[in-house]
Amino acid sequence: MTSSTTSIDFPLREPRNVQELADLIQDTMMQIQEKFGQMSDSIMKRIDYMGQQIDGL
Repeated sequence: MTSSTTSIDFPLREPRNVQELADLIQDTMMQIQEKFGQMSDSIMKRIDYMGQQIDGL
C-alpha cells in the first residue's frame, strides 16, 4: 500500500459566482502550498538523516 502526498481536498460542487470561484482557487492554492511545505520538510529530514549516515562512515 502506498501513501500519497499529492491529494488535495476541495469541494466537489461548482462555484456559483465569481466570489465562490475566487475562494475555491485561494483554498486550493493554500492546500497546495501546505502539501509542498510538508513534502519539503520530509525531504529535508531525509537529507539530514542521510548526511548523518554519511558522517558516521
